[in-house]
Amino acid sequence: NIFCKLRKNFLPSSCAMTALSIIGSTGSIGTQTLEMVLSSKNAFTVLGLACASDTLTLFSQIEIFHPKKVAVYDADAARKLKKKLSQKNAVGTEVFRGKEGISRIASDPLSDVLVLGMTGEEAIFPLLAGISAGKKKVLVNKEAVVCHGEKIAKALKKSSAEIFPADSEHSAIFRCIRERCKK
Repeated sequence: NIFCKLRKNFLPSSCAMTALSIIGSTGSIGTQTLEMVLSSKNAFTVLGLACASDTLTLFSQIEIFHPKKVAVYDADAARKLKKKLSQKNAVGTEVFRGKEGISRIASDPLSDVLVLGMTGEEAIFPLLAGISAGKKKVLVNKEAVVCHGEKIAKALKKSSAEIFPADSEHSAIFRCIRERCKK
């Protein structure tokens, strides 16, 4: 499960907290990751969050985790979130929108780990952004890998990033990709 994977592979080896960016924070992988952050006091900090359009859940996450940056794929929903944050005097969180905004969260140089819980083919954009930025660890769902395995393998050859499956049943796919990257 995601809790075990994050604790095992991503807990800091020193006293420093691990900074997370979570793409798809309002979905299953994202919410499980945030639950794990809450239960792992002083091990993780949430730097960035992103979702497709569920700004109600994202707003709640902002109130709890105080990320520096958030992104919403739907531009209209992003505008509404920005307005709501300003009305609530919730300063300190930048709001980005669209594919570019989500990729910006994924490639943030201050983030140590990228958790990619975004589904569908659109997940390739933040995944490639994170890999290109050399994220040390990228926890990724199967959709992006199944749809774009070759692109991912090429990007990994040029980067210091490592990818890990979000679900244990998909580990075989990732082992194949790693082997292909070594060739």
